[in-house]
Amino acid sequence: MNKRLETTATYPPAGARQKQIFASTFVVSLALLVGMWSSQVHAVPVTAPVVGEIEKITVNDINDHWSGGVIVAGGQNIIVPKNLLIDLPANRLTLQELFTEASASCQTQTETGLAKGDKCNASGTGGIATVMATRIDNGNVIAGDVFIQKAAEIVTGQITFINYTDGYFRVNGKVGTNTGGVMVRLNDPDSRHSIQQGLGCKSGSLNCSPDPRFTLDGDNYTNVFSTGYPLCIPSTQPRSFTDTLGLGVTTTQADASGNGDVLCPIANRTVNNGQPVDDSRRFAPIRVGDSITAEGNYEFIGGVQFLSAHSSGVSVALSTKPNDPTQPDYMFLDEVEIDAPGFQNQRARTLIIGYATLAPADVMIWSIHYDPKTNSPHEFPLASSTGCDAAGGPGTCTAQGLVGAGANIFKIRHDVDFAIATKPRLNPCAHLQSDARFGALAPCSAGGGTIAEQFAILSPIPHEIQARTGLKFADMQLATPQLITVDINGNEATNGQYLFPFGMGLGGISTPEFNEINLDALGTPLSFSGIPWNLDRRLGPGGCLDNNNDGIGECEATAQPLSPFPFEGTTMDPRTLGSIPSATYNDPNYVSSGLSDVRDRILSYVNPDALRPGGNAVGVNDTGNFTTALLSWTTHSAANALPPSSGPGSGDVSPSPVTPQAQICSAKRI
Repeated sequence: MNKRLETTATYPPAGARQKQIFASTFVVSLALLVGMWSSQVHAVPVTAPVVGEIEKITVNDINDHWSGGVIVAGGQNIIVPKNLLIDLPANRLTLQELFTEASASCQTQTETGLAKGDKCNASGTGGIATVMATRIDNGNVIAGDVFIQKAAEIVTGQITFINYTDGYFRVNGKVGTNTGGVMVRLNDPDSRHSIQQGLGCKSGSLNCSPDPRFTLDGDNYTNVFSTGYPLCIPSTQPRSFTDTLGLGVTTTQADASGNGDVLCPIANRTVNNGQPVDDSRRFAPIRVGDSITAEGNYEFIGGVQFLSAHSSGVSVALSTKPNDPTQPDYMFLDEVEIDAPGFQNQRARTLIIGYATLAPADVMIWSIHYDPKTNSPHEFPLASSTGCDAAGGPGTCTAQGLVGAGANIFKIRHDVDFAIATKPRLNPCAHLQSDARFGALAPCSAGGGTIAEQFAILSPIPHEIQARTGLKFADMQLATPQLITVDINGNEATNGQYLFPFGMGLGGISTPEFNEINLDALGTPLSFSGIPWNLDRRLGPGGCLDNNNDGIGECEATAQPLSPFPFEGTTMDPRTLGSIPSATYNDPNYVSSGLSDVRDRILSYVNPDALRPGGNAVGVNDTGNFTTALLSWTTHSAANALPPSSGPGSGDVSPSPVTPQAQICSAKRI
C-alpha cells in the first residue's frame, strides 16, 4: 500500500468532498458540451471532465508499478497515462496497485473489484470516478487527474448503540439495542481508533477492514470530534502496552459498558464535559447519543451489511488544556483551495478553513515540495493564522465563529491580484512577516512584498500542505519533545498537525472556471503542463519506489512525465496565460540566486544538490536541500501529434518524453 505518514497525501475533508458532489452536475453538463465542441472541424485540445460509474478498468502491464491503462466511466474510454497516481478518499495508489492490492478473488481475475463488470464484484455497481482530462486532436481522452471512490455514502444521525466487544456502532437505530439503523465500522486496518472482530469481518482481514485501499487516515485524523480531536471506541479486548505516559499500568480492558479502558478513557468525555479533556495524550471515546456523520461505502459480508467509513465527525467541540506543556492539542483542515495554473482569472488565491482544540487557533502552514533525487519532502512557509491577525487586525483569520466554540474556527485567505495592490488581510507576505516565527526569515524583504514576491509564495502549486499548531511547532524546537499521544493500542500517534492533500477531483486544487472568465471559451483545456508532478512524477508524494524501505526513494535519473501527456496545446504556456506581471524575483528563503522572471516559478522544482548555509532556519522536519530549476513544457507538443490509436481510449499511444532544461535558479530550504 502506498499509504504514508505525516509527509503524505491522504484525505479530502468533508467540506471539500461535499463541494465536489454539488459541483458534479456542472461537470457532467460541461462534459456534454465538450463532446459537441470536440467534433468541430478544427479539432483542438478541449477539456474533457468525466464523473460516472466505473464500468471497466484495465492495466497495460500488471508487472509495472507505474503502468498506464484505461478506465471506462460515464460511457467514455479514458486513457490513464503511465506515471499517474490515483487519489482515493484517504490514500493514493498507482493504477497497478488498484489491482495488486485488491482482494485475492479479484487478483486471480486481474481485476480491481471497482468496475461494474468485474467478476469479483458481486455488488452489481461500480465505483465512482472523477476524472479531469484533455481530449486531444486525435480524439483520445487522456486523464491528468483521477479520483476514485468505492461509493459516496453518507450517514448522519445519532449513535444509538456501541458494541465494545466487536468494535462497531449503530446510527439511528433503537437506542440501547443492537437493532435498526445503520451498522458502521471504521475502515481501520492499522487499528488506530478501534479493535474489531465479529459480524461482517472477513477471515484474515486487517482489523476487519473489508478493503484497505479505502482506509481512513491514521495520522492526519479523519475520524474526529468537530475540533479535530481524535476519537476512539473503547474495547473489551485485553491488550498489553508500553506505558510511555506514566499511567502506572501496562494492560487495559473495558467492561461491557465501555468503561475502564485506560487507552480510550471515558474521563476525556465526562470530566469537565470535555472542556477541556482530562488527558489529551489519549483519544476520546464516542458515546451513545453523540451526533455523527460517517462517510464511506456499504459492504455486504457474511450476510451482514454495514457502512465501511473512511471518515467520521462527531458534533462535539472537545478542547485541550492551555498552558500545559505536557498536553498536546489537535487541529483539522476542513476546506482548502489553492489556485492552479494557468491563472486565467488573473489572480492567485488560497482559502484555508479549519478548526482547533485551542482558541484562538494558532496555526502555521507550509507548502510541501518533493525533490526528484530521493523524492524527499521540503517545506516552505505558506500561511499563519496569528500572522494574518497581526497584519489585518484582530479576528481577521481567527475566532471566525459567532458564539461558543466559534473561537476555535480559523479562516486564512490570500488574494494576489495581478493588477492591483493586495490588502494586508489577504497578503501572504504580510502574514508571514507579521508572525515572529516566520518573520525571523525576513520573507519578501527584497522587494518589500511585491506582487511577484506574493505570487512566489503560492507557486509552484504544491501537492500537499502541512499545518501545525503553535504548540506543536514550539515542542519540535526542543531537544527532547514533550508532547506524546498514544492510540487505542498504546502506540505513539500524531498530534498538533494536519497534512492536507491536493487533487483536482480530490479537492484543494482550484482550476480556472471559464464561466467566470469567458463564456465563449468554456472548452478551454486545463493546464496540466503547469502541474509539476504531471511533468515529473518524482516531484509528487509517492513519486519514487522505496525499494529498501528506508524512507528514501530510489528515483530514476531522468524526468518521468505522464505518458501519454494530456497536453493542452502549443499556445498554452502556463506561464503566460494569466497575465502575470513579468518581474525579477529574489527571496533568499526561496531562491539562492534571483529569477529573471517570476513566472518561471510555475515550472520550478526542488533540486536537493544545492546547500543552504546555516541549515534549517525554523526547525521544521525538512531533511533535504532546496533549489529550483525549470522544467520544459514545450516538449509536450509531441503529444498533440500522436498517431491515431486503434480507438479513442485504447491506450495505444506513444509516450511524450520530458527533459529538464538547464537550471535557471536555486532556492534555499528553510
